[in-house]
Amino acid sequence: MRQFIKNGIVLLAAVALVGCQDLLVDNKNSPDRHRALSQPDAVELLVASTFQTFYNRSYRGTAGYIPSTMVGDESTNSNNTSGGRDISEIPRLPFNNNPVTDNEAFARLYWGDFYEVLANTTDVLKVINGGLRIVTNEEDNTERARMFSKLSQGMALGYIALLYDRGFIMDENTPDEHLQRPMDHLELLPYGQVMDKALSLLDEAEALAQGQPDVSIPSDWMYSPSALEQADVLSMIHAYRARFQVLLPRSPQEREAVDWNAVLADIDQVTRDVEIEMQSGARNNHYFFYTQHPTTGRRLMAHVRLYGQADTSGAYQDWVATPPNERERFLVETPDRRLTGETPEEDGSRFAFNPTTNVDRIYGGHRESYYQFNGHGGEYQAGVFAQLPLKELRLYAAEAHYRLGQPELTAQIVNETRIANGQLPPVTVDGVPEGAECVPRMEDGTCGSLWDAMVYERMMELSYIEPTRTWLDRRGLGTLYPGSIVHLPLPASQLEILGIPLYTFGGVGNEGSAP
Repeated sequence: MRQFIKNGIVLLAAVALVGCQDLLVDNKNSPDRHRALSQPDAVELLVASTFQTFYNRSYRGTAGYIPSTMVGDESTNSNNTSGGRDISEIPRLPFNNNPVTDNEAFARLYWGDFYEVLANTTDVLKVINGGLRIVTNEEDNTERARMFSKLSQGMALGYIALLYDRGFIMDENTPDEHLQRPMDHLELLPYGQVMDKALSLLDEAEALAQGQPDVSIPSDWMYSPSALEQADVLSMIHAYRARFQVLLPRSPQEREAVDWNAVLADIDQVTRDVEIEMQSGARNNHYFFYTQHPTTGRRLMAHVRLYGQADTSGAYQDWVATPPNERERFLVETPDRRLTGETPEEDGSRFAFNPTTNVDRIYGGHRESYYQFNGHGGEYQAGVFAQLPLKELRLYAAEAHYRLGQPELTAQIVNETRIANGQLPPVTVDGVPEGAECVPRMEDGTCGSLWDAMVYERMMELSYIEPTRTWLDRRGLGTLYPGSIVHLPLPASQLEILGIPLYTFGGVGNEGSAP
């Protein structure tokens, strides 16, 4: 028997959960799985694993965080781990979707893990709808499992829509025979329709949460510092709805067409950061490790394009005017205290000065940088970090107000972090105050507008929150490097199974690439 996406195996002895490997796999362990899905404890463990699968792919797998942070010019190095160097080459190259290369893992593993979440939650909801009750410690937690499954479905499918040009839609209402033979029954839908379904799933999760005033999500389910109560769950749902709506567009034209009133309505319902408590092992953060570690070979430095507009000396404009392979890193003179201290070689509050380099200039001088992310104090396996913080949503609200003709509210929000964290003079509706030390300073040397200051604030405050965030934000803002891939194709290994010809995106002038 052949199964869709995954049939993760729940081993009865250890209740070990095995994720999907391919779109279609031989289901040799179906009897064990079916027995396990009749046991409430095993089903609840399956539910609890869904967010963990989502988190681990995003923050712990090199095939995700390295190429995504590099194609968005958030980070830079000259290694080709997981295809990071190839996808950030200048001029940009088409994404290598060949199944025999490491590069293809970028598309394959996000797809596999997020569809694993969808497959597991689909199984859980099917057995719950079939009458299974999840009773633990003499307490009926069936509705909690139903709600959390819907939340996980919405988050996983939302990221499929963010990352890929198209995807399958599946849930507990999808007939089993359709899941077993997707090429015969399921249609690949464009990313906009996939996101519509994801948002509707989050709506269902919200309705279920509202009906459970006493719900409590165990902290281990979410890698959270504490259990999540009803208000926390509702806040998180609205936070992800807002992120999804803002980051979905593939171009400035699509970004302008976003329902910005709906975005503001979701943001208004968010009361807390979505937090993760790190620790050695399953909850650590390899993304933080490689972006903060001062010497490791895979170290990812902050890209000059991320922070270059902070420079007031003219060095950034010279850097831009130099052929990419001949560029050299430079010391930034800036009043922005997030990047540096009083001198270019002193650490700022979010970035640290690092004089060493692990860039081989044969791969381009444009990859060199003196500055490195240090916003979490160099820590990657202890402490709490916000993987979707309120400040992210506030800066999305700034864009919403700008597009709705309320620039004074945009300036007010931008100034919250610009002044407190950057120690910069306030921006106004007329733009950055003119002067020799204006920040941001654009590529042509002029002082930035209110819009420019808002975009700059996003880069300085919201980089290194989530590996794909800067890349996805740049495509809608129109600041991706020309030729950069705007979304991923279906992985080649899945195309082969589905009988679809190999295709890809990216490269200067090609389909699916930034202009």
